[in-house]
Amino acid sequence: MLRFNSIKVAAILLGGMTFGAGATPLVTYNFGTTGQETTVETSPAFNPTLTDPNVTATAIADTSTKVGIEISSAATTPVGAPFNRVDPQANATSAALAVTNGVYFSFTATPNAAMSLTDLQFDAARGGGGTPRGYDIRSSVDNFATDLSTADLATVRPVYTHVTVDLSGAAFQNLTAPVTFRFYVYSPAAGSSVDFDNVVLSGTATPEPGSLALLGLGGLALIRRGNRRA
Repeated sequence: MLRFNSIKVAAILLGGMTFGAGATPLVTYNFGTTGQETTVETSPAFNPTLTDPNVTATAIADTSTKVGIEISSAATTPVGAPFNRVDPQANATSAALAVTNGVYFSFTATPNAAMSLTDLQFDAARGGGGTPRGYDIRSSVDNFATDLSTADLATVRPVYTHVTVDLSGAAFQNLTAPVTFRFYVYSPAAGSSVDFDNVVLSGTATPEPGSLALLGLGGLALIRRGNRRA
């Protein structure tokens, strides 16, 4: 089962994550609250908890219908940190099979401005000792053709591996169309869980020149009004 740990916004901004010059978190996900347990894959807890004003994002979802995602709690989870878990139901014992068999969950970020990305960060761990378990991250910018990051996970919860996926390449700059990220997942047997936490997409989103011009005109109007009153 794919498990996602809760995101603490302060931890994202001040903790172990680093961001490129001028980059900020555009989309973050917080998977529930302490004590929450649900297997409802459309739970509001899968919605983004923080988005840039110039970006909208979908909930994290089992869009392939070949993984089960849920929020729950476990003795091995850090205190006060519920998590999301993925339990791959399709036959995928390697990254290549996960891609071939379409075993993934995903989210989509839609800019209403020019969006340039720097990185996608998350924490992940095996839900148990069985190996291999891991991930393969791909995106819609090339129709999910290229590995952005793929690896077997070496740690078991509650010890998470921090992953930073570099998105500084030209393909992820000045985006004006939606971009979808797929997390392909694999495990040694159906039902073997992979846990995820702290999913953060970072970069910059700049209002369109027309919007800036309107803001500028509005500012000038306010200045003129002030001068007239003076």
